[in-house]
Amino acid sequence: MLWPAWLIFRLHDNVLEETRAVAALLGPTLPPGTRIASDQDWGITNGVAYYLDARYYGYLRADDSAAAQEQQLREHRIQYLLLWGDSSRYPFLAAAREVPLEPGNALRRLRVPRLYELPAVPE
Repeated sequence: MLWPAWLIFRLHDNVLEETRAVAALLGPTLPPGTRIASDQDWGITNGVAYYLDARYYGYLRADDSAAAQEQQLREHRIQYLLLWGDSSRYPFLAAAREVPLEPGNALRRLRVPRLYELPAVPE
């Protein structure tokens, strides 16, 4: 009986609260309708997309090559990549711009993704 209660508590603390805080942090940068993807943390990133009225296209497959990952981002016209993991795995980010986030109290207690604005894809 304690196990489900603990899981609900951890879900609220780690996903629901964290999602709102990360969305508030990214809100000034990501306009409604923005196409985003991530490298990990589907749940939190999907929640952030919901709060910001962004379009979340999922995360990059870890077993794909960097070239295949870049191609997927271009095909889906992804504008921003939320990077929860190691950026060195993605050499195509050299052409992207890392968006600085406003420092604040939220950053000290949250795990916050690095945000990359990807080069525009010609139509």
